[in-house]
Amino acid sequence: MTFSKVVTILASWLVVSIAGAAITSTSSLSHDICHGLEYPKFTVLNKTADWELRHYGPTKWVSTNTTAMFRDDVTSQLFSLLFRYISKENAAHTKIDMTAPVATKIIHGQGPNYESELIMHFMLPFAYWDSPIAPTNPAVTIQEWPAMDIYVRSFGGFAKEADYMDNLAKLSEDLTGSNFSFEDAFFFTAGYDGPYTFVNRHNEVWIQKK
Repeated sequence: MTFSKVVTILASWLVVSIAGAAITSTSSLSHDICHGLEYPKFTVLNKTADWELRHYGPTKWVSTNTTAMFRDDVTSQLFSLLFRYISKENAAHTKIDMTAPVATKIIHGQGPNYESELIMHFMLPFAYWDSPIAPTNPAVTIQEWPAMDIYVRSFGGFAKEADYMDNLAKLSEDLTGSNFSFEDAFFFTAGYDGPYTFVNRHNEVWIQKK
């Protein structure tokens, strides 16, 4: 075998190996992004400069919901209900650790003048997945999410509703232009930072793959 053929074979093997690693790799978020908190583990199935496709396994969450025209009008209300649950307002009167991210599912209203349904979630720490502690407030429930594939676009700053909608539009445009199928009746926002984190903030919009 000539030297040139060996080089060609090695180059081909390297390209295939790199492509495979980029398309399917077990991934994690940095300690700084999650502030050392537990978060749902995922595998990266595809990645571009602007978004990535993640596979999440089944997860357990505590949630609460409302309807509103604007997300920013009800975020504090929903967060407060969930924070009280992890702050001993539960059947065991037990303090439960915070996790990341705060994920909010937004189900679009039937038209521009209709309210959307907003469902805010805290992931339960892994230790509670087998036996979740029951909420005492009827407005708070435990949910189990099935495994799902999620398209994710990340961005920084103090995210307001307009920022999430702008990044949602960009992600939707990218996916549509690439002929990827995705759910368009709802999407998720994901925030990883408290109000006193002023730099290197991390936010995401999620669109579920069909």
